[in-house]
Amino acid sequence: MSDMDSVNEERMRLETERLNRLPDDYLVDALVAKRELVDKLRETSSRIETILFSRLVDRGATVLNHATQIVEIKEGRPSWDESVMTSLLFHPAVDVAALIADGAYTRAYEETVTVSVPAKWNFNKAKKLRKLGDAIAAIVDSARIAGVPRLSIKPKPVKADE
Repeated sequence: MSDMDSVNEERMRLETERLNRLPDDYLVDALVAKRELVDKLRETSSRIETILFSRLVDRGATVLNHATQIVEIKEGRPSWDESVMTSLLFHPAVDVAALIADGAYTRAYEETVTVSVPAKWNFNKAKKLRKLGDAIAAIVDSARIAGVPRLSIKPKPVKADE
């Protein structure tokens, strides 16, 4: 444990001791006030993030130079159009049994008398189908629905010589 961690733990311990001595009404009021402050901070943070994101998009940029932070627009997690992928089940180059065995595709089935489970695709595994040719790759690629891009801000690694 670093010296800074020890200092922070001691501060937390002292703050907890102080709070334990306060009356319940005060603690309730303090908690409500802190929650309101956190909500306002989240709202402001969200607005700032939206402004930064819009500025980067307006510039056609995906990265913003900053002295201490890595700021970039990252692609969001994609989803897939399963109806497009279904056409692969009828393609002569696709072995449906192998898809099922690999876990890339699960046929529809009924778990109980009242529940019908629809067919589904595991797109991480189904992406391997692209290797079967350009026509199949086009189907798989056309099923991809891009995720919503998001702004990522992370501290830059500290260089040893600084």
